Amino acid sequence: MLGHDWVSLTPIFTESIKLLDRQTAEIYFQCIYFDVKNNDVLESNATFGLPDMPHTALAAKIQGHWLFSFAEFSSIAPPTLDVY
Repeated sequence: MLGHDWVSLTPIFTESIKLLDRQTAEIYFQCIYFDVKNNDVLESNATFGLPDMPHTALAAKIQGHWLFSFAEFSSIAPPTLDVY
């Protein structure tokens, strides 16, 4: 977006990958976006998968590569850390 410089903060402790079997995994991560050109204004607090809700973000292993196969997204403001 012109006039903005968004930077993401994804603390490692807000990421979770759980193998369900050899071909499927649950994924969760949270990313907080700041606009550093506008005094570090919070822009978004988005999650990939929903906290404490299994099977809301999945990956599948296809031809040896892990690819996202399903996801529910959420945007939360002000920022909170959903995984501790």
